[in-house]
Amino acid sequence: MCEIKPENEITTLSRHVPLLQKLFDQDYKSELPLAFIFFEIAKLEGLLKEELELIQKGMDTAVKLCEWYRERLASLDKRKRLLGQGMVALEAAVHEQKLNFLRAHITELNRRMGSLMESRERGFPTHVNLQKNNLPQSHDDQLAWLHRQNLLLNQELGDKSRMLEELKKEKENSSSNLERPVSIQRLQPSRGVTTHQRPSAFVRPAFHYQQMQSVAASPVKAYDTLM
Repeated sequence: MCEIKPENEITTLSRHVPLLQKLFDQDYKSELPLAFIFFEIAKLEGLLKEELELIQKGMDTAVKLCEWYRERLASLDKRKRLLGQGMVALEAAVHEQKLNFLRAHITELNRRMGSLMESRERGFPTHVNLQKNNLPQSHDDQLAWLHRQNLLLNQELGDKSRMLEELKKEKENSSSNLERPVSIQRLQPSRGVTTHQRPSAFVRPAFHYQQMQSVAASPVKAYDTLM
């Protein structure tokens, strides 16, 4: 494990004496200001210290990752024994979902670690800058981010499962209603209630002719007219 040891100003200056001598020789040739030389030395010192802290943090994370892998192996052996005894804690669908989650993230982690180790040979890869937007934010913890993604996926999967169950129930109800025979029940009239029954056939009533009485012809009275 790497540890950062504090250094005093004398140790720092004595360590950079050969570098200062070389820069002084170049100063007379390139006519660089002396303040710029000390600024570059301080900047390089800060960058090296920051890189050391970054590697130290990466080593601590790698140790925790190895411990996590060992715990996963122990859990896997325990589940194998339970499976041999006929006792399964979860359903196969849940195991498959967890396996897909582990496969996706461990494969991506192995790819990034391999790319990081290869960058020591060929230098810093410029294509990593293009993937900056796809990574989680710097202030978020990687494990917390993965946990949130898993919760979102599980919630989406549960919603879709419930939707499929509702559609399946609606389909079964509609098919059962179509296959059920339609029975027509005749309503029996209750007692004391008069109902109008429709005749079996419509019969037109006979037309009645009114008999005309014969009246004797009365004589026509002729009135005298003046000529």
